[in-house]
Amino acid sequence: MRPAVWSPHFRPRTRPVTLFVIHSTRSGAIHEDEIERYWFSGASGLSAHFVGDASGGLTEVVPLQYAAAHAGEHNPYSVGIELTQTKRDVPYQEGHYVAAALAFSLTNKYLGERIIPKRRVMSASVSGIIGHEDTEQGKSDPGPLWDWEYFLSLL
Repeated sequence: MRPAVWSPHFRPRTRPVTLFVIHSTRSGAIHEDEIERYWFSGASGLSAHFVGDASGGLTEVVPLQYAAAHAGEHNPYSVGIELTQTKRDVPYQEGHYVAAALAFSLTNKYLGERIIPKRRVMSASVSGIIGHEDTEQGKSDPGPLWDWEYFLSLL
């Protein structure tokens, strides 16, 4: 885990955490470090609890006790990870899966007895792990290149 880089975009939580949301950046950037600079600068107006990269690096951006600005109406009860992906057709690397699994593990360690189940869910009304694409927001990340079966096997 890398040293934390705090985003200014977070609020107090108003509900218990029940959802872990997987995002990808899809920024169009040429290099991952450009994506990270953008996210860590706060310029996006968005945030996530974690940013994970292709090398397996994981950076905490918003402390877990706060709600990050990553999933609209689901922010109060979710934890989000942004996986660096320059374009939607760039395959995820082993490191992305490792970083996401570590973020999920850290989330459940933080939650203690109220852990998020190790299962993919297709609705934000069910406790579990969800792709941003599976929320009601009409997003497309992490997309069809994300291997859910493999990711869940790492948990």
